[in-house]
Amino acid sequence: MCRSSGPRTDAELRRQFEWALGEAQQGRSRTHLSLNSDVQDALLEIMDATPDVSADLIAAAQSAFADQLACVGRNTRDAEFKKLFEKSRRSG
Repeated sequence: MCRSSGPRTDAELRRQFEWALGEAQQGRSRTHLSLNSDVQDALLEIMDATPDVSADLIAAAQSAFADQLACVGRNTRDAEFKKLFEKSRRSG
């Protein structure tokens, strides 16, 4: 899923993910608006598995988060390209 609830830097998203992952590993979970549904689903699976959280569940959450970061980067690059395109179109 490639959706963002607002502009966030990778560092802000990473901090929120690390915090949410720690919470899930302790059996606690909340909705995190800046984390997409794939990441949140993975965190819920971790929460449900507590206290027997496997390395595979953590890896799945980390993978879902990496996909989200890749999507955020792609959206940023697409927006920058669109601005450059519009600027060149107006001047040319």
